[in-house]
This record gives sequence, structure tokens and C-alpha cells, in this order.
Amino acid sequence: MKLSKLFVSFLVSYISLYSSEVTPSTQDISAFPNPINMLTVKTNLNYLDNDIDIFNDIDSGKTNNFGHIGKLFGADLNFRYGYSKHISFLYNFGINKFDYIDSSLNNTKNELIARVNIYDVPSYIFDLFTIDIGVSRNSGDSVDIKNTNAISKITDMSDNSFFIKAIWGNRFASSILNIFSSIKYTNISTTLNLKPKTDDNIDLGRDEKTLGAGINFVTESQNFIYDINYRYLQIFSRGINSDNNHNNIFSLDISYKANSSLLLFAGGEIMLNGYNGIIPYLFNQYSKDSFKRYGYIKLGLVYNFEIDDRFLYKNY
Repeated sequence: MKLSKLFVSFLVSYISLYSSEVTPSTQDISAFPNPINMLTVKTNLNYLDNDIDIFNDIDSGKTNNFGHIGKLFGADLNFRYGYSKHISFLYNFGINKFDYIDSSLNNTKNELIARVNIYDVPSYIFDLFTIDIGVSRNSGDSVDIKNTNAISKITDMSDNSFFIKAIWGNRFASSILNIFSSIKYTNISTTLNLKPKTDDNIDLGRDEKTLGAGINFVTESQNFIYDINYRYLQIFSRGINSDNNHNNIFSLDISYKANSSLLLFAGGEIMLNGYNGIIPYLFNQYSKDSFKRYGYIKLGLVYNFEIDDRFLYKNY
């Protein structure tokens, strides 16, 4: 079996502006809000090489596999800020350039989340209950398709989403368990420009709903931290006849505590249906059968330090 669709994500830095006794997670799902005036900054570089095919199911570079995604390079920048004891704000920005059909596509993601802790009482079942309320947008530039007699260009590729996520969290002696569910409403815009008349277009715009659920488990043993994450997505109301209306996403990160402030980690993720439900505008009646599973690995670091008192609000 070939090694396949290797997605290497090198996490350049992950900066938490405080030292915390809470077992840290390399995943974004957490019922635990950031402490007051704590800012978390995360940056990472992304790389995917479809020349290595561990699943042996990628038909690379073929126009008849409409919607196929190939090599990728990109970066993400994420911020988390603790506004009060129970409220945090998150902003996620990402830009990825990947081979798409016969051309290259630049996708930009912007996401803003308010994380509100509703319940925070230690118990035998769940210590915390938190709600995420957020909006997100994916947008892509136009893509030229070279080897076809029907379609010359894809334009106006974007999706706008509103979502609510409920997260239940429990903390043990050296572990954290988060269980979550979510609902997302998405409006999608996509236009196909046809040959030979550029004004003869097909509007692929639509709405869809996505239900999500999953689990995140973080545990620490000696100098190692193990971060296990699973997400399931089920998409509804697409108006497209397809069996490809779901996604399963598995990930595992293993971190080494180099010192009290620094973590070094390596991990990986498998998406059984690619970006299905993650970048909604990529799915349409032409690309519905092109979503393939692939795996990627991550290498990175997490760094924690205390913010200087000069940068904190007085009497807050």
C-alpha cells in the first residue's frame, strides 16, 4: 500500500499568555474557557502531497474526477482571548492553496466564536457546560478548467455559516474529557461559466444544514500528553442526490513536555470524506462523487508563558 495524501502541518508556534495547570489540548474543542486576560495565539503551516497515496484511491489530475483536491500549501492563525471568567472570544484565520481539478484554488477562512461557560460546578458527571456561538466564511478565487469542452471557469465560490456548539467537559486528576454536539446553517454560492458563451452560466448556490458530534480526550502520563479527537458530520437539505452526506474525522496528537512552558508534539488526522462538510462550497452535483479519504501528519510545538502585568487591565 502506498503512503498517501500526506498532509504535513508544521505548527510554528502556539503561545498561551499564562502558565496553566490544566492539561493542554492541541485540539480546538474545549469546555474550559480561557482565564481572564489570557490570550492564546496559534500559527501553523500546512502542506499536503498527493503524490503519496496510502489509500490508493486518488485519481490525480483527471478532469473526469471533477472536484479532486491535490497538493496543498497554507497557513493558519488563531486567537483566543479570555474576556471574563465565563466568556472567551476566538478568531480563526486560514489560507490554503491547493490543486483543484486542472488549476489551483486559494481558499480563505474567517471564523469568529463567542465561547460562553454556562455551568461550572465539579461533579461526578460533567464539571462544565459551555456554548460556542459562531460565524464562519470560506471563500475561493476563480478556477480555470483546461481540459474540458463544457466548463471553462468556476467563480463566486464561497459559503457563510452560523453555528452553535454545546460542549460538556470533565476534568480528572491528569485528564480532560470533552463531549460536544453542534448544528450549523450554511449558505453557499458557486457559479459555473460554460463554453463557448461566457454568459451561459449555471448557478450552484444552495443552503444546507450540518449536525455534528464528537469526543475529545486528553491525558497526561509522565512527560507525555495524548490528545485523541473524533468528529462526525451529517449534512442535510442539500438538494443533491448523493450518498456522500457525511464525514468521519479522527485525529491523535502525542506531545512531549520539554519543560514547564514548552510542548513538542507530533500527530495525524484521517478524514474519510476529505473536506466534505468542512469547506461546504466544494460540494456540488458535479463534485459529489470525488471526495476521497486521506491522512495527514502534524509536527509542532506549544509554548506557555505569563503575560507581564503591564499588559493587564488594572482593577478588572
